[in-house]
Amino acid sequence: MRLQAVLALAVLALATFALFLRWRVTTAGLKITSQFRTPWHNYAVGGVDHSTHLFGLAFDVVPDDETTISILRELGFKTLISEGDHVHAEYF
Repeated sequence: MRLQAVLALAVLALATFALFLRWRVTTAGLKITSQFRTPWHNYAVGGVDHSTHLFGLAFDVVPDDETTISILRELGFKTLISEGDHVHAEYF
C-alpha cells in the first residue's frame, strides 16, 4: 500500500475512534465543552503544543465533580485532570 493510503486510513480510524468516544461520553449524560481543536484555537486557549485535543482524543467535560470523574473512569479514560470548572479527560 502506498504511504498516502496508509496515512489516510490511519486518520480515518483515529477520527472514527474519536467520534465513538464522544458518543460514549454524551450517552453517559455528560456535557462536552471541548474535544476537537484546531492548532490556532488550541493556542488561543493556552493548550500545549502536543495536545490530544488536536486529534479529538481529549475532552473537557462539565461539571467538575466526583460523579463526572467516576463516570469517565468507568468509560475507560486513563488521564483525568480536575481543572476547577471542568474535567480534562484523555483516553490514553
